[in-house]
Amino acid sequence: MCVNKFIKKNEQFAYIRRYKSDLKEGSTSFFEALKSNNEFEGHALAVKR
Repeated sequence: MCVNKFIKKNEQFAYIRRYKSDLKEGSTSFFEALKSNNEFEGHALAVKR
């Protein structure tokens, strides 16, 4: 939902974490499910810290 809103309406979103371990685990796999399903072909999905 967040990615669709960003692409269609240029609305930004944030990933809020509670612990440092959440950042390490979540940031590496945040977009992996979307990439593996080819849901957003033609778009570069990336995580910036």
